Amino acid sequence: MSTFSDTIKGYWKSGNPMFRLILINLSVFIAIMVFRVIFALSVGKSDFYMMELELLKFTGVHEDIPSGWYFNLYTIILYQFIHFDLFHILGNMIFLYFFGQIFIHLLGSKRVIPTYLLGGIFGGLLYIIAYNVSPSLQSPIGGILIGASASVYALAMAAVFYRPNFEVALFGQFRVKLMWIGAFFILYNLAMIPAGNNVGGLISHIGGAILGYLSIVNLKSKNNIVNMFSSLLNWIKNLFKPKPKLKVSYKKETNRDDYNYMDYKKAKQDKIDAILDKISKNGYDSLSKEEKEFLFKQSNDN
Repeated sequence: MSTFSDTIKGYWKSGNPMFRLILINLSVFIAIMVFRVIFALSVGKSDFYMMELELLKFTGVHEDIPSGWYFNLYTIILYQFIHFDLFHILGNMIFLYFFGQIFIHLLGSKRVIPTYLLGGIFGGLLYIIAYNVSPSLQSPIGGILIGASASVYALAMAAVFYRPNFEVALFGQFRVKLMWIGAFFILYNLAMIPAGNNVGGLISHIGGAILGYLSIVNLKSKNNIVNMFSSLLNWIKNLFKPKPKLKVSYKKETNRDDYNYMDYKKAKQDKIDAILDKISKNGYDSLSKEEKEFLFKQSNDN
């Protein structure tokens, strides 16, 4: 009977990148949750609040370029796996599971992780640009972006733009074309921006959607943005691959004397064969004196 850990290992070993992304996100969320619970039970409310801010600062994308740009050098990737709220991660993982399957069906599994990561990067960059360009979004306390939403939007919109007429069964009943689902999510995000609720997240979703579109432009070309990013990831991966040990094999050289000896042996054997052939045809008496002496000598040498 398989245990829970065996089931998780099975999902990971399946090689399905969608399952691996879900497992990584859930693992990071559980680790953060355990840390927050321990800290919440150990300190007062004000200290816990400060700890939350510090944790966000080291894991999220900062909109304040002057004071947070150096964090963004690594958090532009890390933030895509960071969730603090249970419903936030559940929503993103359900969305990832649903559209991840469609993406793999239409575009294959090799493009999942590059599209996911690039979608998060585009979402983070658009978030930074918007907050530094738009006066209405600027805040004295700054803002920090976390979550896989932009990454998941990239996967979803790549599938939408690649096969807009592809139909899916919502709730197992209603057949709907991908283009209508994509249109709904884009319009929803745009419509919610004026409301001022989670504007940073909404903008990052749009950034992910833009990458989703760009990811299928010139799909087979080496200049395709995802293909170029995949090449970069493979190059980085190869840097950390252990170099194979060189096997040195030594080949014995055959010198001229060896060749001469081999030629001599072959010539001698040919002569013996010719004499024996002569005996079989004409008898021993047909041999010359020289041939008899040669055969006698060879029999004594052996």
